[in-house]
Amino acid sequence: MIPAGDKGKFDLIILGFVLQEVSSATQRQLIIEALWQRLNDDGVMVVVEPGSPKGFRFVHSFREWVIGTKPRDEASIVAPCPHIRECPMARDPQNWCHFSQMTQRYPSKVFPRKANEPDYINEKYSYLAV
Repeated sequence: MIPAGDKGKFDLIILGFVLQEVSSATQRQLIIEALWQRLNDDGVMVVVEPGSPKGFRFVHSFREWVIGTKPRDEASIVAPCPHIRECPMARDPQNWCHFSQMTQRYPSKVFPRKANEPDYINEKYSYLAV
């Protein structure tokens, strides 16, 4: 259990590939709010989801929550776009903000995989740092 008070607060909270796995919008909101309460006043919260239209929508909804509920002195968007205006990528459902990173897969001794799967893959993701 995380202790209450300042001892239960963190400088960095990373929520990676979680929101898309939660079926209810209410549950996603509860997770975000609970983690936000555990963030130090000068801490950073990073939300990362798959670089797909669906993943981007979850990241964008977190962005909208920050802009709509948190005053500027409490929360500032750090990356990828540090403005608080409307996100131009969110206007069109055919577009979404995402990035890619070449990563090495685990060896087949660790996680079995098909013989024709490459050792490296271009992993796509969407993120927001606040």
